[in-house]
Amino acid sequence: MSQEENIIPVKYTQFKILPKEAKNPNEIFIFGNVTTQFFFVGDLFTAIVIKNKEITQRYRDYFEFLWKLIK
Repeated sequence: MSQEENIIPVKYTQFKILPKEAKNPNEIFIFGNVTTQFFFVGDLFTAIVIKNKEITQRYRDYFEFLWKLIK
């Protein structure tokens, strides 16, 4: 989530805000051994589903790195 986005409160969820320069062009969902990337451009929507244990673990590691980095 970047500073430009509105935060919608969700029960049992925590948010941290990335600096504006760290804006990512997609949303990434990680669950089980699956990573899904969602791209929203105007009215267009595209999703990429990756079913790979190693790739998903690397995304998890990257998420943990960012989570610890951001205050």
